[in-house]
Amino acid sequence: MNNIRQVSGLQWSEPTFSGTLPKPRSIAAKNGIAYQKKVGRALTSAAIKINSTLLSDPWFRFYDDNGRGQIVPDFILEMSDLSLIVEVKYTFTQEGINKLQYLYMPVVKAALFKFRVRPLLICRNLIPAKEMIGAKIISKLGEALLTYNAVPVLQYLGQGAIRW
Repeated sequence: MNNIRQVSGLQWSEPTFSGTLPKPRSIAAKNGIAYQKKVGRALTSAAIKINSTLLSDPWFRFYDDNGRGQIVPDFILEMSDLSLIVEVKYTFTQEGINKLQYLYMPVVKAALFKFRVRPLLICRNLIPAKEMIGAKIISKLGEALLTYNAVPVLQYLGQGAIRW
């Protein structure tokens, strides 16, 4: 699974105070961070329009069969009865899907006590759909709330608004 930790036997999870993320060193990592900031601005505007809260780089700690762990999703869009966990990738990777499904979803759902927690992967560049295992391409943010049995993937080119 591309060395992504898979949560197994989750005993507890909780939000925690933020730590420090490592500074990007490579050009690709710096491009990814710049793209993530553009997505953050667009998601902030969308959150205001739908009267929701956007959390940027929220930290969680947890304990499972593998021991202690920490995660930092890119964003969480908190609505009244649902939290949308957002992972941002400049170019689609299967790692993003796996991280959402097997790490972020179980930890955040347990920590926030939300009845509904949904994943969303936002990418600038996509790959052929047949290579996107466990993913479904969507065209609007709201479609992520209605996508089950797959991780919704929204392509955002980094300009303008993200459609609701």
